Amino acid sequence: MPKPPNIVVIMADQLAPQFTGTYGHALVKTPHMDALAASGRRFDAAYCNAPLCAPSRFSFMSGQLVTRIAAYDNASEFPASVPTFAHYLRRMGYRTCLSGKMHFVGPDQLHGFEERLTTDIYPSDFGWTPDRLNPDGMLRFADPGRFTYLRPRRPEDVLWCMEEALRSGAVPLVVVDIPAPPALTPVRRLHLAAETGAAEGKLHPLGLLLCPGDGGAQGVESRWHMAGAHQGDGAGWRLTRARARTAPVKSWLVGTKKTGLHLQSPARISA
Repeated sequence: MPKPPNIVVIMADQLAPQFTGTYGHALVKTPHMDALAASGRRFDAAYCNAPLCAPSRFSFMSGQLVTRIAAYDNASEFPASVPTFAHYLRRMGYRTCLSGKMHFVGPDQLHGFEERLTTDIYPSDFGWTPDRLNPDGMLRFADPGRFTYLRPRRPEDVLWCMEEALRSGAVPLVVVDIPAPPALTPVRRLHLAAETGAAEGKLHPLGLLLCPGDGGAQGVESRWHMAGAHQGDGAGWRLTRARARTAPVKSWLVGTKKTGLHLQSPARISA
């Protein structure tokens, strides 16, 4: 039985291929990389799955898209439950070793490697994770004590949490922030959950989906867009009803008073 080959993976941070001699740069000299390319294979159509370093490494190690493992930025945790190529190599009998920067966020600093020769140069805790809610920033608009904030570990669980909250009928408003508009089937499930919550719960729950772009999710009852319209020192926003069954497009100016937000006279819609 042939002896399995040794595998060495070298990953450089923020190194674009066009700035190496291996890929034709006229001035930069990379003789060792040139030798590796000459004796092996050079890929001309490879790419990273994320523009940020930590999510790109997490995706590379797991073989999954960053959306599947919720690795959206350099503060995202790389869950220990996600298998990596290091786990599979160990099952094949390889001795695995890691050295250098990886920026693993979370308690697992090995992710399948048997040993690590150096510690990381970046924090492994959640010091870079942004605050989930800023109570002081909400005081102008609402009492932060009336809000419960949930952060599912997997992006696909966000709509499931919303569905369960609507079905309970225990809260009047459920808001979720998602990276892209959902498909028709999840939206229909939210409709049915809200109907159940209104019939069996104490309240008539309303669901609000926050998504980028024009909010073009299929099956939603109405679509709204809000953008800043500040004037001088006064904070203001332009709220536009883009779709609501047969109702026409309409805009309002949202201003602030000591008592909170208030709607001003409808704003004209430019043609």
